[in-house]
Amino acid sequence: MPLVCGGFVVNVPFSPSFIQHLSYPYCKHSFCFQCKKNTSWKPRHTIYGVAASVSEQVQSNVALYHVRPLERHEIYQFAYICNECFHTFPRWKWLLRPLFFLETFLGLLLLLNRKESEKEVITEEDEVLVAQDVTTGCLVGVVQLSTIPQGSQVFQAFSKVQQGKIPYVYNLAVLPSMRRRGIGRGLLQKCEEIVREGWKYRRIGLHSIVGNDGAERLYQSLGYSKKGCDPFWVSFLGMSRRNYWEKEW
Repeated sequence: MPLVCGGFVVNVPFSPSFIQHLSYPYCKHSFCFQCKKNTSWKPRHTIYGVAASVSEQVQSNVALYHVRPLERHEIYQFAYICNECFHTFPRWKWLLRPLFFLETFLGLLLLLNRKESEKEVITEEDEVLVAQDVTTGCLVGVVQLSTIPQGSQVFQAFSKVQQGKIPYVYNLAVLPSMRRRGIGRGLLQKCEEIVREGWKYRRIGLHSIVGNDGAERLYQSLGYSKKGCDPFWVSFLGMSRRNYWEKEW
């Protein structure tokens, strides 16, 4: 079924499995999806990205997982994890969860379509990474990485705006049942590796929600420093205030 999104016409497979995913089906394990397709990870001969082309194994206290690029059939799972982590509070956001899910799904579909349509070496600075549990074959964490111009919407709340682009991490999420096992740290370190060794930038930025002490402790432990905060009035608009962090090397 064709949908129009941002001026593009996208053919979205509205199959029964897609409708099931919109209603968030999952089995007795909160991190394991009822996917009809085989989601077990297999090495690919060609995958997009530079530094992300090598699968990374990370050993945490209980979980062994791979950090690798997103596969097309995993878009549903990526959108689900983002919904579970970002759209739970305030309560009224629960009514909009299907729309948030669809927005994430279509954005990823457009991105992967654009990447796969290019036959030459991809120079676009845009990566989508996932962490996959090697025991269950399920995705347990996700992250996106892109370059954005300073002065764009995400930076308008800060007084110091410089010219140029900066690598920016967003949609960094780990399922609640799999947190505090080093998965978020592994995803963020992989993003830093891509930026430093593949894209050749000297810094990276991200946001955290004000009051998310666990995430901010992680960023501080990795060498990030807080550069600013959204103004207080954004909370009156129903939005969460965010701190902006940067790391240089």
